[in-house]
Amino acid sequence: MTRSNAAQPNSPPSFIQRLWRQTRPGDLFIAAVFLFLAGGSFWLENLLSPHEQTAQFAQVFVRNRLVTEVDLQQAGTTTIGGILGQVTLSVAAGSIRVATSSCPNQYCIKQGAIHRPQQMLVCVPNHLLVVIAGEEQTNLDAVTF
Repeated sequence: MTRSNAAQPNSPPSFIQRLWRQTRPGDLFIAAVFLFLAGGSFWLENLLSPHEQTAQFAQVFVRNRLVTEVDLQQAGTTTIGGILGQVTLSVAAGSIRVATSSCPNQYCIKQGAIHRPQQMLVCVPNHLLVVIAGEEQTNLDAVTF
């Protein structure tokens, strides 16, 4: 017995093929309107929002007292004495981060670098707070990280 190609059953349609067959003109219209509104709102927000400011310096507080101000335009490191020991701050490319700390859990190091006005780094065991100085002009209500 010889098998011919015509006798083989057709493979079932893929998910995309089934979805395309079920799509109606109204579905395509709704999708096009959604994409237009999403793209338009993204474009409009970028057009109306001011360009991001570059911060000039960061303020370092220990026990709510201003200890020093760090210039963010000059790369380098600064060592600050905290409650538990030394904290080293690293400045590079207009941002600041905690490089080393004497605290037990090292959460302050895991926070990473900050560069926008009003962002903060906190080392609770050392009672250390680093705040980027300046006013950020934005239309946003809140920012999460």
